[in-house]
Amino acid sequence: MYTTLRRRTAARPILSTFSAQPRQPAPLPLPAALPVRSKSASTSRYFNSTCLARVEARAGSPPPPPPPLPRGWAGRRAPRWLRTILISTGVGVGIGWYDHAFLADSLRRTSRTFYFGVSTALDFKLFWDAADPDGQDQIHRRTAAKLHALLTRNGGLYIKLGQALAIQAAILPKPYREALNGLFDDAPQVPWDVADAVVRRELGRGMDDLFEEVEHEVLASASIAQVYKARMRHPRADEGEKWAEGEGWVAVKVSEAASEWWPRGPGRRAR
Repeated sequence: MYTTLRRRTAARPILSTFSAQPRQPAPLPLPAALPVRSKSASTSRYFNSTCLARVEARAGSPPPPPPPLPRGWAGRRAPRWLRTILISTGVGVGIGWYDHAFLADSLRRTSRTFYFGVSTALDFKLFWDAADPDGQDQIHRRTAAKLHALLTRNGGLYIKLGQALAIQAAILPKPYREALNGLFDDAPQVPWDVADAVVRRELGRGMDDLFEEVEHEVLASASIAQVYKARMRHPRADEGEKWAEGEGWVAVKVSEAASEWWPRGPGRRAR
């Protein structure tokens, strides 16, 4: 018992000594200078220039004057949206010119076909009703009118495709047959100057020089050609002989300029 009390009393001063003088951690050394991080490059440049100006002012030399601001459009850059519009317009005009000059409007025809397909799909998807025959007939009429406009505007192989569809009278509704029947002999016509230029490029002379008489009105027009009525020169015209009434008339079929490269490329693949 005595030994235990003595040990406890002897341990009390030691505990009080430790509690009265707690151990403090050693202080950490502070850095000489902390790096300054700016939010943007302009803020960093401003901060650096300001510090430099203060240092030079303390040294006795005045800071350099700021550069003069640009006046008017000199040194000013166009807005980004304006540059985007100008570049897009230039690229579009260049593509359109190249398509018309070298590709016979192939890209333009493809764009029209894509628009027709999307608009027709949406028309059938949104307005088709199996219980409304009148509404179905209206949808067919709208689609047939758009199809006729697409084929006649694109021309060439598109008219050939329309003629092939018009023959299938057993599988097409009536509005499509009525819209496509005119593609056999009433296709879109090219002007006389264009057709005469094709003949002049192929034969070296125009139709007015090759024939005695040519009617500039088109008799019939098909997918890639149109027909003119012309009267040939008499073989003995130098001797003063002339054709009798109704003789010497022929049909002149002139192909379109765009059809020259078609049979060698896309026409061969389509066939």
